[in-house]
Amino acid sequence: MNAAEILIDTPIEGGVEIIFGLPGDGINGIIEALRKRQQDIRFIQARHDEAAMLPPKRREEYMKHLGKAFATGAAGQSEIEERLGEEAATTSLKP
Repeated sequence: MNAAEILIDTPIEGGVEIIFGLPGDGINGIIEALRKRQQDIRFIQARHDEAAMLPPKRREEYMKHLGKAFATGAAGQSEIEERLGEEAATTSLKP
């Protein structure tokens, strides 16, 4: 088991059903871990980092389901944090 697999097993154990995100070179291991666990957790690819953050937040607010998202590197993470402020720290998986 590698770090990416442990990273994905953690939200699965916490009851997360869907992770939203944007693949990139820096997180290929995480994407592969999601692929291997597709029977346990669903990955929905967004077209933009900020777009990956909105659905999990709304799932938490309206459906009371734990929502998670991730983005690659500094550029994606900084855009998310600018868009959602402190909320991004509680709803994102940082690789």
